[in-house]
Amino acid sequence: MNTTVKKPNKAKRAQKTQSDINSDFKTIWFEDQFICAELQDGRVIKVPISWYPPLANATRDQKNNWEMIGGGYGAHWPEIDAYLSPQSMLVFE
Repeated sequence: MNTTVKKPNKAKRAQKTQSDINSDFKTIWFEDQFICAELQDGRVIKVPISWYPPLANATRDQKNNWEMIGGGYGAHWPEIDAYLSPQSMLVFE
């Protein structure tokens, strides 16, 4: 009797396709200590603002003064010269 159990390939399960992480911003807002974004594909991302020190140290007015760039490919805060992309929120390292 063979009792060998085949283990799942962890590397394969952990792989993400480009379509998993490629989506453009629809809108951005702030909640307490979080930056939140709705993506064009309907996903909502909420990550700690501490991951982005320029935004964490910005005033409320500076945070709310942002512009969409590249049709949603990114966001720019001109007063503090900060940039953010959806990909950086989804795959933070």
